[in-house]
Amino acid sequence: MKGSDNNWYKNLAQSPEIELSAGGISATFNASIVRSPKEVENVIDKLRVKYRSMWSEAYYTKRDVYVEVPV
Repeated sequence: MKGSDNNWYKNLAQSPEIELSAGGISATFNASIVRSPKEVENVIDKLRVKYRSMWSEAYYTKRDVYVEVPV
């Protein structure tokens, strides 16, 4: 993942409305981009703990943003 260099980020910055689908049900939400270095690092730390064996620092090459979706 290339953080703010990815197209998903650029698209979301233009239009924060996203659609999530699960089990045949879809809903639209407004996502928020979080850019705070402290908050981003907090999320990265949680990912490291949760996905220890699958975590790859090389996969997340630019860790400068994350997305919050209130559901």
